[in-house]
Parts: sequence; C-alpha cells; structure tokens
Amino acid sequence: MAIKRAELKKESDIKKAEADAAYKIQEEEQRKQIEISAANANIAKQEREIELKRKEVEVTEQMLEAEIKKKAEAEKFAEQQKADAKLYATQKAAEAELLAQKEQLRANLLRSISHDLRTPLTSISGNASNLLSNSSSFSEETKKQIYGDIYDDSLWLISLVENLLSVTRIEEGRMNFNMSVQL
Repeated sequence: MAIKRAELKKESDIKKAEADAAYKIQEEEQRKQIEISAANANIAKQEREIELKRKEVEVTEQMLEAEIKKKAEAEKFAEQQKADAKLYATQKAAEAELLAQKEQLRANLLRSISHDLRTPLTSISGNASNLLSNSSSFSEETKKQIYGDIYDDSLWLISLVENLLSVTRIEEGRMNFNMSVQL
C-alpha cells in the first residue's frame, strides 16, 4: 500500500504538475493574446493616425492646388489688366492723333474758306469803293464792267456758301440724293 500510495502520490503530483503546466501555458497564451490584442489595437490606432495624416496631406495638397490656381488666375487677370491698359492707352493715343489731324484739317479748311471768301469780297469792296468815290471819272462802259464784276463775284460767293451748306447737310445726313443716270 505504501507503494500504491507513493504511486498515487506520484500520479497526483504528475497530474498536478501537468495541470500547473497547462495553467501556465493557458496564462501564457492569455498573456500573449492580450499582447497581440494590444499590438493589434496599437496597429489600428497607428493606421487611423496614418489615415488622418494622409487626409491632412490630401487637404493640404488641395489647398495648395487651389492657392496655386488662384495665384495663376490673379496673374492672368493682372496681365489682362496690363494688356487692357496698354490697349486703352494706344486707343487714346490714336484718338488724340485723329483729333489733332481733324483739328489740322479744320484749320486748313477754315484758312482755305477764308481765302476763298476774302478774294471776291475784296474785289467787290474795291470795285464798290471805286464806284462810290470815283464814279464820275469812269465811262459808262467801265462802270458796266465794274458792275458786272461785282455781280459775278457776288454770284461766285453765293455758290460757295451754297456748296458749304450742302457739305454741312451731307455730313449731318440731312441731304437726300436723287441719283439718276445721265447720258
């Protein structure tokens, strides 16, 4: 019996040792499972942080792209403004030059008209003055010649004034033309 007891105790000790070993293995597996769970949680946390950083980078890239686009549009607008200003200055310079040319033409026209009016008026005035002051010293034939010259010069003036008025009406668009074919 003592042997049996010793064997039973040995078996009991072996079972206890196996149970202890199984318990330790189970504890070790639980500890490793906890470590794995903690590691997985840490990995998930890091993956979330990486995803957040990726989104932040994406948002930053979008903001930079928008800023670059905005800056490019502003530069394009500034260039367009410069081109518009240059065009405006060119147009104003052309208008000023055209205005100066028009003024020069107007001045030349006035000088020409003044000359064309002054010449027959001087002739009329001189002939009338001669007739008034020296009427008795002229023969009837000379007087008729002077009267004819005065009349011709006055007709010429009337024609000139009518032509000037016609040009003014044409420029204002108030004159109607009746065009017909003449053979």
